[in-house]
Amino acid sequence: MNLNFCVIGGQAVNAYVEPLVSLDLDLAVAVYQIGEIRKLMEESFVVEEFAHSLNVSAAGSNLRIQIQTDPRYSDFVKRRLRLRDSWPVAAGGVDRGRSARKDLGCF
Repeated sequence: MNLNFCVIGGQAVNAYVEPLVSLDLDLAVAVYQIGEIRKLMEESFVVEEFAHSLNVSAAGSNLRIQIQTDPRYSDFVKRRLRLRDSWPVAAGGVDRGRSARKDLGCF
């Protein structure tokens, strides 16, 4: 399965600055793939559904993954960048104005 996603929030900011350690991972995914992603995650993880996200966790792990399901995040995936050898991240730090900084959760 080819998943269309990008990292947003604090971990995305880490791609642009000195990294900080966090046990939270926020992802934006292509809206049309949310059902497939949920099914895939439920095969191995605990998935809790909220109004605008799927929260994914595993027994014995402190890592929490939040997958945004709000359609407003789908444009983040379209504008994603791959910096160095990282996962695709929201397009902050590029001269794309306020919308790019919003992708990173700065606004």
